[in-house]
Amino acid sequence: MNMSRNAPVAVFSLGLMTSAMSGLSVAVAAEPVTLGEVTVTGTREAQAVAETAASVGMVNKAEIDELKAAHPSEIMGKVPGVHVNVTGGEGHMTAIRQPITTAPVYLYLEDGIPTRSTGFFNHNALYEINLPQAGGIEVTKGPGSALYGSDAIGGVINVLTRPAPLKPEAELTAEVGEHGWQRLLLSGGNSMGDDGLRADLNLTRTDGWRDSTDYDRQSATLRWDRFLDSGASLKTVISGSNIDQQTAGTSRLSKSDYLDNPTKNLTPHFIAQG
Repeated sequence: MNMSRNAPVAVFSLGLMTSAMSGLSVAVAAEPVTLGEVTVTGTREAQAVAETAASVGMVNKAEIDELKAAHPSEIMGKVPGVHVNVTGGEGHMTAIRQPITTAPVYLYLEDGIPTRSTGFFNHNALYEINLPQAGGIEVTKGPGSALYGSDAIGGVINVLTRPAPLKPEAELTAEVGEHGWQRLLLSGGNSMGDDGLRADLNLTRTDGWRDSTDYDRQSATLRWDRFLDSGASLKTVISGSNIDQQTAGTSRLSKSDYLDNPTKNLTPHFIAQG
């Protein structure tokens, strides 16, 4: 009698198990879903900032001419989210949306071409470029590795050279200031037919406001623009810098020296050339 009472319960449990197994069988037998290919690419073609799927900051030539910056920090500070400090002379470290660092997480370009080969990163890379005579600066805030490779981990700074003028042009700027500051900026060029040339020269020297922080710079840029009948154009740029700089500008001072003798420098004499 007890067995007959339990029989319906046993049948009911078996029914649940059969139903569960049946549902499991259907799930396993379902056809897999195949997604189409997704490709992420980057191009070097001109594109409106509003149409760019990235955070990009720009400094135009008018701002550069107005600032007449003596250090890269005075220019780069115009871009939101970008900070460049001063370590001595034109030395610096960069921070783009992250803490300031000397780590190789930024890529520095001149007209889209890296200023240094992969593996030769220097956090002072902007002092190798003739910023006071640049035609503009573009800053990509965030990774740019899809287009520029492994060096562009945290951001990309691209400095643009000035194009050749359509008519004869010559510019001269001479500066004299405190602490032995002297700078001479020369620029000129012309276009004839399908060819245009521009030459820029930057001669700078200073004794530095602090002991053992003097430096000398000689920078030159030569650009040749060639216009083809098809409407395309070719650009050839030759640039170089010679920098003789004492980078001992970040030594710590005692409180009394900081207040009464801030030009004192306790770092051993050190000269770096770039």
